[in-house]
Amino acid sequence: MSTSFSNGTIRTGRWHYILRNNLKKLFILAFMLYLSIQGTLPASAMGNMQVEWQSTIGWVGYRERVVAIYQAVDGYTAVVEKELGVGPMSTIPVSRDIYMVRLDFIGKKVWERLIAANCEKNSRSLQAREGDLVVAFTEKSPQNNQLPRDITIIRVDSSGNKIWGETLGGERDEYLSCIEKTPDGGFLIAGSSNSFSGGNDYDVYLVKLNVSGENVWEKTYGGKGDEKGYATVQSNDGDCLVVGSSYSATSGNIDDVNMAKTDSSGSIAWKKTFGSSGPDNIKTVQRTDDGGLIMIGTTGSFPGWENIWLIKVDASGEKTWEKVFGSDNHDYGISVKEASDGGFIVFGDTRPFGEGSSALLIRADSHGKKIWEKTFGKNFWTTDVLQAGADSIIVGEEDGNTRIINTGPDGNQLWEKSLSGVAPVSIWQTDSESVIIAGTTHSTDRWSDISIVKLNLDQSSGYIQ
Repeated sequence: MSTSFSNGTIRTGRWHYILRNNLKKLFILAFMLYLSIQGTLPASAMGNMQVEWQSTIGWVGYRERVVAIYQAVDGYTAVVEKELGVGPMSTIPVSRDIYMVRLDFIGKKVWERLIAANCEKNSRSLQAREGDLVVAFTEKSPQNNQLPRDITIIRVDSSGNKIWGETLGGERDEYLSCIEKTPDGGFLIAGSSNSFSGGNDYDVYLVKLNVSGENVWEKTYGGKGDEKGYATVQSNDGDCLVVGSSYSATSGNIDDVNMAKTDSSGSIAWKKTFGSSGPDNIKTVQRTDDGGLIMIGTTGSFPGWENIWLIKVDASGEKTWEKVFGSDNHDYGISVKEASDGGFIVFGDTRPFGEGSSALLIRADSHGKKIWEKTFGKNFWTTDVLQAGADSIIVGEEDGNTRIINTGPDGNQLWEKSLSGVAPVSIWQTDSESVIIAGTTHSTDRWSDISIVKLNLDQSSGYIQ
């Protein structure tokens, strides 16, 4: 039996039935294959980011800065520095306080709590168990700038209620650099102090607190000249590596990089110094899979202007290799991440003389040899970076606006997004499907407010929305 169609084609009934059923199976198989391929694509390959919500937080007559943002059970928690000045254009604050601000799931402010008053800029925070927050800062008197400064640590619950507080330091000045959680649930604080040196010189200041905020031990390390601790890297056995700077007449009155390893009681096992004839500094430190460290910063010890400085050290603190990236420009190292193949992803800024800045992305192998280099932007100033798998998200300021650049494993740009009128500060990944960017925007009273923007992955469309 056959059937004729007006277009002249003829289908035989039996073959038409077989063909129709096999085509149906082929279509189902092809559709399943399509879904499986879609499921393996990285989010960055699917599209670009759009704003899910944007929230502005501010107080009349104040400037604000976001220290950190954390995801909470009922929304988000922001740690905010709130600065009172003598006028909108003044750079000298009258006072600076730290607030805990709760946002709902669409960025609307629910409540705020005063955590601490009279702090220096650049406080630090981290999230402890069950939504508790630990906030660390350098405390100073608002009435007398000459009074000693101390380091204060405060722990609050998810509602902003104080659990405990601890003030650290001696009779003179202590400055906070960083705070980290320890494997036993306690905290490690690093900074600088001139209370114990017997003179005006600063020493590296390292303090261990237990889970209840009690001072387990405190140590200072230093010699002639100033030494400051900037970052700590811990091991599971309680040992710690402290990385900082040293400045003394013996080094020609220039900054070098120092590193010390301590045991679980804070006693020094060894000390190392890195640097040469020019000023050298380290920006970030990361432990590598082989038990060593990778450090990135900026050096003035090589020909040209400032150059990006990448140093690899082993578990004993011995330098394995160092690499310098840059040319006659001003090049600054910002961050480094170890890649899955043992190589490194280097983030920095390059600033040709008399021209604007560009973001710099470098891929190096496991020996520090440059594989490729990419630049982005013409008047772009990097403020933060985020590594998302093999992809990178670079956040920066360009002509007073926020610009977000997403690059793939090969360094090529996948997409970019601009946020008009927002000067960026930092980016956080709150979960596997979204990021939050916090910056500042000018308010009607000419003071700056906080702008918090959420960018999310829309699973239904396969695009980051």
